[in-house]
Amino acid sequence: MRDLGWGLFCASSWTWCIGTFLPFLMLRLHGWPGFWLFLVPNVLGCTLFGWWFTPQSSRAFCARHQKLMAAFSAVTAAYQVAFLAWMLPAAAGFVDEPGCVTGPGMMTALALGLATVAVLGTWWRKDAAWIAVACAATIGSIVMLWQVPVSPMGEWPSEGTLPRRDLLLAAPVIIAGFLACPALDLTFHRARQSVESPRAFAVFGFAFGLTIVGVAMQWDGTAAAPGVAMLCVWCVQLPFTALAHVRELDGIVRHGALDVRSERRPELVLSGPQLGDSLLRALVMVGAIAAIGIIVQAMGPESPFAWYFPGETGYLRWLAMYGVVFPVLLLAARAGWSFGKGVVAVVLASMGAELGFLQDSAWWLLWPAGVMLIALTDAPRASTRSAR
Repeated sequence: MRDLGWGLFCASSWTWCIGTFLPFLMLRLHGWPGFWLFLVPNVLGCTLFGWWFTPQSSRAFCARHQKLMAAFSAVTAAYQVAFLAWMLPAAAGFVDEPGCVTGPGMMTALALGLATVAVLGTWWRKDAAWIAVACAATIGSIVMLWQVPVSPMGEWPSEGTLPRRDLLLAAPVIIAGFLACPALDLTFHRARQSVESPRAFAVFGFAFGLTIVGVAMQWDGTAAAPGVAMLCVWCVQLPFTALAHVRELDGIVRHGALDVRSERRPELVLSGPQLGDSLLRALVMVGAIAAIGIIVQAMGPESPFAWYFPGETGYLRWLAMYGVVFPVLLLAARAGWSFGKGVVAVVLASMGAELGFLQDSAWWLLWPAGVMLIALTDAPRASTRSAR
């Protein structure tokens, strides 16, 4: 039961706006081959995490890469807020976007859902409470998505709007991102340090795979959100992900490191938030940013604040953080590169991603793939040099 609980916790913390929206883009751009190229490395990367790390090696890795992992959590939490600020106004009827649920009552339901998850994240401090919420969220999401499929797998197209060559050129970046990023996820390390067996991550991979296939079956032939089921998943899973990462950031601020050994008892413990609580302040800040974003986006695409999340282009630029920036930084750290060399590598790789993903020049994606390959091959030499 402990493995089951932690597996479902990870499945919920890993169900981001990537897994709940990118399948729509992959099906539209590349057909079902693009979706499976997205899903398989994603599920493998998060499942194999349990075998790559032991509780002891997890603690050592967190101590060695704490700043990079904290940046990963901060960007991840911000990404969920930005995505919700982009999508929720459309879903609530403030912006006319085909395929989205409309109606003023929907925004009230969304606000209540967000407030409920926020209160749980602030008041309940023990792991058992987070696991309980995650179990309900993951199982509920799977049931809801599979019960009302909009586009069953048999109806997915075999080709998209882009040539198959573009998918092959994007494959190294996609695979590298989903294999590297799990190592930087503090919520995964919390789970791994809390269980001795890697079985929890087998549960994680299975539940997460079911969730993402269910998401893909909500595709309606466009990039728009197709209905109530997807909207409910967004409003539970994305705040949970953001709050789970804010919780880890709060722990690093308080204690200087991720260390779950103090979590001895699994019972629920209610400890109301204090006004000086840094977690509470972080939640208020996230809520304020989300509210500003929703109001700004409701003003329409002509808003002078459109930079906040400029539609699909902004979504893909955020996504490049996980396909390019964080993998390059992690590989550069393993290779022992200097700060300046790491910055140059990130800039070059990001330029290639910008041109490859957003300028219809997929050949540029070989650039970030080459940077990552150089860093990967340099890592063994760095280990040899340090041993000498």
